[in-house]
Order: sequence, then structure tokens, then C-alpha cells
Amino acid sequence: MENMRDCKLRVGTTSEYRGVASKKKNQIWEVRIKDGKGGNKYLGCFTNKVAATNCFNYHALQDFGEFEAEKEVLK
Repeated sequence: MENMRDCKLRVGTTSEYRGVASKKKNQIWEVRIKDGKGGNKYLGCFTNKVAATNCFNYHALQDFGEFEAEKEVLK
């Protein structure tokens, strides 16, 4: 899991951040995180990418620890 912190930004996806995807039809950002049982847990929809990424980071820290969250904290 520690290697996740050193990953490069994602290319070719709707967002460069893990767990955050753009819903172009509604111009919103949807957040999901792995539930540890092989599935995904829906965390919500946001109007901007910063709030969506912060939501993912919060839940990643709570559920899996510091190495699962994205490396930079957005403001």
C-alpha cells in the first residue's frame, strides 16, 4: 500500500485522482472507494473536483490509513 503514495497522476481518465470520476452530463464529480470486500462504496457527488478529492482522502485515511490517500491535500 505504501507504493500508492508514489504513483504518478492518472492519464486517460475523467480525473487524475483516484476514486473521482466526472459525470459529464451533469457536470458533477462522483466519488467511490473500495470497500475492502471486492466492491465499491459510493461516497457522493460534488460540484467541484477539489471537494470530491478531499472526500476521497478523508475516507481513505479513515478506512485504510495514510498510504491510501492521494499525496497532495487540495484546498
